[in-house]
Amino acid sequence: MLFKKVSPLSITLLFLIFASVIIFLDLGTLANRILWILPNAAAIGIIYFLFTPKIHRFPLLFLWLLLVSSSLALKFEQFIFGVLTLVFSGTAYLVVGFSAIKQLSKIKANWFLGIYFIITLLVLGYFLFELVQISKDQYTGFLQFILFNIANLALIFMLASALLLVHQNPTKIAMVFLGFAFVFILSEIVRAASYYSETRINLFIYGSRVLYVFALALLLNCCQLIEAEERQKS
Repeated sequence: MLFKKVSPLSITLLFLIFASVIIFLDLGTLANRILWILPNAAAIGIIYFLFTPKIHRFPLLFLWLLLVSSSLALKFEQFIFGVLTLVFSGTAYLVVGFSAIKQLSKIKANWFLGIYFIITLLVLGYFLFELVQISKDQYTGFLQFILFNIANLALIFMLASALLLVHQNPTKIAMVFLGFAFVFILSEIVRAASYYSETRINLFIYGSRVLYVFALALLLNCCQLIEAEERQKS
């Protein structure tokens, strides 16, 4: 099979080469939003054609939800599309968090890790809440503001779950998964900064694209490591 001839590193590099073609294009607001969808669609295609999809149910669900969210964002300025964009993106982040928690279901967490998990959620939640407060006046309504905060909480849950997985089961897969979660969240923060910053807008726009593509590449790398592990077991 093609999978056996391709290493995790080469999959990551091929994806990055493909995505880099569109990273630095600037075709206007609508076209740029469409460009944001392409790496996501490519990642889904790679999992379906090079991997075994049933092994990667959580990553695929995350990517599909993210794809729907990005598609709805094409008309983000319209209230209902803006709301649905946030709902689907927040759900996607929760899927990632629960996928990490699922890996811990076979491991008995001690009280220390439980306290650590809660503290991590609270600290990260506070910083993201303060970040949202800075741009509170930019939202079209109170519902959108609430959904932004819920989506941010889902991002926090995603990162805290990945951190907990590494602490509890520090494998290579867990480390790559944590890298994906961290880089993805950083891309979202930089992307948000591009909307509200009055200076260095291009730096934030292109920076968020680079980080987003790199995050998806790490996710694909993680998927292939999981697949290789599953093949060794069978």
